Amino acid sequence: MEGEKDTEVGSSCWCDARELHRVRAEEVSSLLERAKTWKDEKCDQLKDAIDRCSEANTVPEDVLKVLHELKLDFDASCNTLKRLWDCLVAEDTKDIDLVEMKRQEVLRVETANRLNSILCSMKTRAWNDARSTCKKGLERAMVAHPSEESKSQKVKLLFRLGKASAKLGEFEEAREALLEALKLDPSISTSVCSELKLLERLQEKHQVAQRASYARIFDSSAEIYDKEERAPKGQAFPAYRDRDMSRGLERVNYEEEFREIDEEERMLQRSQEARSRVRAVDMTYKGNPWDPSGEKQQREIDNYYLKMFAEQDQGN
Repeated sequence: MEGEKDTEVGSSCWCDARELHRVRAEEVSSLLERAKTWKDEKCDQLKDAIDRCSEANTVPEDVLKVLHELKLDFDASCNTLKRLWDCLVAEDTKDIDLVEMKRQEVLRVETANRLNSILCSMKTRAWNDARSTCKKGLERAMVAHPSEESKSQKVKLLFRLGKASAKLGEFEEAREALLEALKLDPSISTSVCSELKLLERLQEKHQVAQRASYARIFDSSAEIYDKEERAPKGQAFPAYRDRDMSRGLERVNYEEEFREIDEEERMLQRSQEARSRVRAVDMTYKGNPWDPSGEKQQREIDNYYLKMFAEQDQGN
């Protein structure tokens, strides 16, 4: 591999992922050292950017740019480390344990970069990016061997997932993530309790806003159009439209509606009773009342066939 890449903000990653194909276990140490050195330099830049954010009420444009570029750098490093994980091979059966150990080291550095990427997203209020990156990190953490460092990283991922989900209104997901983080590390109970209280306040505000929104929707006195929309605009929007619209928003007289329904049901009942009485009378069919003997019908049938035979004879 070539020497270390330039690690200025917006620069390339510590290694080109396209250079990685089959990596032996003994080659990983030097690559990891480069990755860790690169990460430490980027972390220093991230700390400087965060300090500048805390000094100002709003995040300056140049700091936003730095945070955005740092996030891209950390994401690129995660992808490269994932590639390194996939390319690690054992030349011999005796190297299998060594390869697995190196993979765990790679995964820890990858997760550290991902946590920094999440922090960049949260500082720029890119909550969707922060949430998706947390979930990706938790998926990768599933293959991590149990250790204090891997547990600490998982707790941070869950805690930040809870904060990002709360900002997006995903309150149940946020609560589950925070409680899971507390279950893994009871020492963070103070921070988790603080976030849970904030979560409750956010949820209450959301519910109040939701109820107000529903009240406006179902309030019959609410205006459907604003003043500009109600203003007459030539023939396409005549002046009497407001009057017609207000008439359409009158309250429904439910008592009158129910009386009409009851009257219709009574009429239907009377009709059914009348049909029942008719069916009770002997209505046996006795033929056509205008042709009781059936002679007229028979003559019509005979005339029809005579006419048909006559037409056939003419055709022949």
